[in-house]
Amino acid sequence: FSFLRYDKFCNPYTPVARYRYWDEDYALLTTFAKPDVESLVNNAPFCCIALRFRAHVHTRNSNMEFWTSVIERLVKLGYKVFLVGRGAESYANGDTVVYVDQLATYVALISHPLCKMTAGSATGTMLLSMFSCTNQLHIVENSGCSDMENSAIFGGPCVHFMQIPYIWWSSYPDVDTFIDESIKKDRHLGYSVIKY
Repeated sequence: FSFLRYDKFCNPYTPVARYRYWDEDYALLTTFAKPDVESLVNNAPFCCIALRFRAHVHTRNSNMEFWTSVIERLVKLGYKVFLVGRGAESYANGDTVVYVDQLATYVALISHPLCKMTAGSATGTMLLSMFSCTNQLHIVENSGCSDMENSAIFGGPCVHFMQIPYIWWSSYPDVDTFIDESIKKDRHLGYSVIKY
């Protein structure tokens, strides 16, 4: 299997070339029982951040100076912050910054109406966010390793599982700009990509 063989996984005979098994795979990926997260949320707005700490292409790992500043600022603004990603547990405090160790719980959180921001480094949990998240998604990927517009893995033109807009940050912005763009903007419906 190769994502470079476009004709193997896309249907070129549709008005817009689309992944051949889009309907079936989208249903499988989005229709499963989500756990109840009301006790975690406690009826208050919150944010979710996906962190990456891997040896493979380590240049794509989360810049913790940036993300720690974002987390601290969100907590000061009164948001509870949920972290996901192996290694992220060391940044949780159990009260205002909570580590999520189950992907089903993470999906329930990012699809919850009180989730005000879903953000993170370019990693597998952000891919999961692309078809589970119900608010605007913010992906920070400054390594240049990910080809967002042509990558089937990142929802490129042949897949488009995404049903929400997302912002692709190609460099780490200052924290104030990131918070303003991530939380304070009205949510838009429809598919769009904004690059910074």
